[in-house]
Amino acid sequence: MTDSQTPPAKPSADQLFHVVHDAYGKRLALVFGNHAERGECPFYTASRCHHCDIGMGEGVAFDLATNRRRLEWYQSYFRHEWEALTHLVIYNSGSVLNPVEMPFEFLQDILAVVRRVASIRVVSLDSRESFVTVDRILRIAEQLRDDQCVRIILGIESANDHIRNELLQKGMSFERIQRMFDDIAKAAEQIGPHRVGIDVNIVVGGPGTTSQTAAIDAVETARMALAFGRMSVDFNIHPYYPSLRGLARFPAHSRCPVSILLEAIQAVASICQAYVPAPRIFIGDHDEGHDTDRNGRLNDALRVGHVIHRFNATQDFGDMTDCLFDK
Repeated sequence: MTDSQTPPAKPSADQLFHVVHDAYGKRLALVFGNHAERGECPFYTASRCHHCDIGMGEGVAFDLATNRRRLEWYQSYFRHEWEALTHLVIYNSGSVLNPVEMPFEFLQDILAVVRRVASIRVVSLDSRESFVTVDRILRIAEQLRDDQCVRIILGIESANDHIRNELLQKGMSFERIQRMFDDIAKAAEQIGPHRVGIDVNIVVGGPGTTSQTAAIDAVETARMALAFGRMSVDFNIHPYYPSLRGLARFPAHSRCPVSILLEAIQAVASICQAYVPAPRIFIGDHDEGHDTDRNGRLNDALRVGHVIHRFNATQDFGDMTDCLFDK
């Protein structure tokens, strides 16, 4: 696909998420096209991440008209569930808050829809830390109702500098992460702690970890995020899988075993219990078609998929006990 081709208003089957339940209620993730050159995340094209291929986008740069048609398509396709959604998650194969990748004019269209749906209480926006500022957060919150919360999704992946910045090449220093947390906290001070928060992505069992250290790395990442304090923190936990880029860079590093994933979830959930309110945890099991080990993914889904979905809704780890030690 080239930039001269018209991008599809309808998302591909791999990009189509389904309504699930999380700790807030009914959750739906929507994937929009990226407006940057070739529709790719600029950080991806600069080789600034190496654990997934999502940043490659859809192979063509999107425009305002096509993304608006996609927004209309989503509302039609999910029309029977639209008015019962509680949590809307917005992706664009890159940074939603980067105006080069998603013009604020279109983000306003999305936020206008969010504002009109009475049941929606939370909207989460995926972005690199560079584009998260107090002014942008406040501008977004102004588009929403007073009973709605905007949460920024940040892919820290690992608190370990070597893993995050040398192996995965995220180029995300501790100081840049801290600055972003500080800006979210400043926004919360102005509009109220119930209006803004952060969702931290954690990759479990990724390059640089072993079966002995994967859960420890996940816990340390959660501890680092919680140490910043002053704002609501939730966690999105993703098991590592071999993407094309990941497989090329780390050919000997296989997918995260289910037992290690569940061990990490239990450990992160345990430290979250010390906080009031406790951070919510969401286990992501959608790869947008980028997992090269499809058989392994299918086996994982058949084995514990229903358990993970139940945990996402109840936050009760008790149902996972039988799976944890079944290697």
